[in-house]
Amino acid sequence: MSGTLSTLKYYSCHEWVRILASFAIVGVTEFVSGLKGSIKLSCDVDYNKVYVPGEQIGTLETQDGEVLPFYIPVSGYIVGVNNHPSIDTGNPYGDGWLLIVKIMEESDIAKLMTESEYDKTFKRTPMFAYA
Repeated sequence: MSGTLSTLKYYSCHEWVRILASFAIVGVTEFVSGLKGSIKLSCDVDYNKVYVPGEQIGTLETQDGEVLPFYIPVSGYIVGVNNHPSIDTGNPYGDGWLLIVKIMEESDIAKLMTESEYDKTFKRTPMFAYA
């Protein structure tokens, strides 16, 4: 998978997670952005709420008008949202981040997939939750 970084972790709904101290920067993988093109996050974040892994926190809107669910991969408070009008499909692992989460349960990180695990899981599965 070109463009992925081995230091990232991955969630089963095609989110990538970059851990920086006690924060998680979250975005969607090139697998989604490559299939769907330009993507915009739409969410109504409650900054005082502790979200849990797998909780839907918003939707991703594609350039074709398709609406896809967007889930949080780790528990914690959302402290930042990318307010750009659309996600940079050319660099989903850089400027294409969607959220910054203050991690509340460090054990959630161990439940995320490595790059190798993500590749093995989804290279064998042509269609997925966002199909």
